[in-house]
Amino acid sequence: MVTGGGRLATVACPLVPAELPAAVANLARWDAEWEAAPPDPAVRPLLLFLFNGARDAALEAPLRAAWARADRVRQAFRDLEIAFLDLPPDKDLYVRVPSGPTPPFGFKSGPNWMFHGALRHAQPHGGFMLLMEVDCRPAVPGWLARLDRTCRRNDDAWVVGAHYSGASPLIATLARHINGNALYHVGDPRFIAFVDDFFWPWMHRHIRDREPSLAYDCAWESFLQSNEMENTAHHDWHQARDVLHRFRLTGAIVNVAGHAEQKGAYLWTRAQLARRFPQMAVVHGPVAEDDTHRRGALNVGRPVSTDLVLDGDHARFGSNDGRYARSFWLQDADFRAGQQVIVRARIADPAHRRLQVQIKDARGAVLESIRSVQASAEGREAKAAFTLADPHRFLFLHFRPIGAPDRPAGLAMAEVKVAVREEERQVAHLPDLLR
Repeated sequence: MVTGGGRLATVACPLVPAELPAAVANLARWDAEWEAAPPDPAVRPLLLFLFNGARDAALEAPLRAAWARADRVRQAFRDLEIAFLDLPPDKDLYVRVPSGPTPPFGFKSGPNWMFHGALRHAQPHGGFMLLMEVDCRPAVPGWLARLDRTCRRNDDAWVVGAHYSGASPLIATLARHINGNALYHVGDPRFIAFVDDFFWPWMHRHIRDREPSLAYDCAWESFLQSNEMENTAHHDWHQARDVLHRFRLTGAIVNVAGHAEQKGAYLWTRAQLARRFPQMAVVHGPVAEDDTHRRGALNVGRPVSTDLVLDGDHARFGSNDGRYARSFWLQDADFRAGQQVIVRARIADPAHRRLQVQIKDARGAVLESIRSVQASAEGREAKAAFTLADPHRFLFLHFRPIGAPDRPAGLAMAEVKVAVREEERQVAHLPDLLR
């Protein structure tokens, strides 16, 4: 018999062995960041770690040791459980770049069966299960109580979670899906019956016949976008209409784990996310530990370069194959159509070298205005101006030296200044993109 009603009963953390250090670090971080006040005694879920492989004391021991050191964590959870799913090889795959025949359960069978195992282990405890991967972290004190309130407000729901709210562009099939770091009503027998009798069989047929890289958290959205759903008289539409209201979005879970965030091309601070999502409890994805990426009204992402060395005040390309790229974005707004981005790069040496400046969008596509610019004899400054035709969340600037067969290779830039203007007004400026 299930228990827990519409309360948060389990926090389940799926793991592969390589993620063990992150899980141990998470326990220490949770303990250090926990509020000093004792937690609500009515909200004490089980903390469940699940490994994909066979039972291994060498994996279990570090977690139990970290649990023993984390006094506040132990007060907040009613108990610790560590489970081993012992998945066979065909159920334990995660292939990022698929090739060859489709495996029996697809190229992402590992995450799919880990999810299934988490449901099964959490089901006896009833209530809701929070699935919380290692890159999902608490965002505020009292995060468990806030999630519990979310469960109680949605006690007739089956899945309560978040779509992607970050800066990266997404393909249509991913744009609205509820990310796997979500609340699942494992204590509702109707949800378990839906998974067992319909969702799980449909997902594996779809993996076998159409989409071999399908992951469990994208499967419901794939079902809703399948060819059959173009016919509103199709039986699948009847299935969907009966249960669509059971899938909910919440601001308590925030998902910013996109490609841009993971690569450091776009950074969120906790304060930014709190303004956008005042009810947030946990965040899936990177959160900046400080605001060193801020440069006044502009922010900069992690630089990416090849064959370039920061040499004192200079950024020096060693050859004509060198590249330098960096993202930038406005502090509190998107770039607007009609705004002008002005880039000035001071070339230190040699004077005869040419520099190509490109501005690219979030997908890496070169925008309309591209200039190859020559340092002037007076100021030895390369300048390019680009007028944006469309709005953008963030942009990239790319620099490379332009080769000449009869000239020495390489080039050094001393400063790269960026200004954003709208009509006659300067919106923002960046004194040096290189720093």
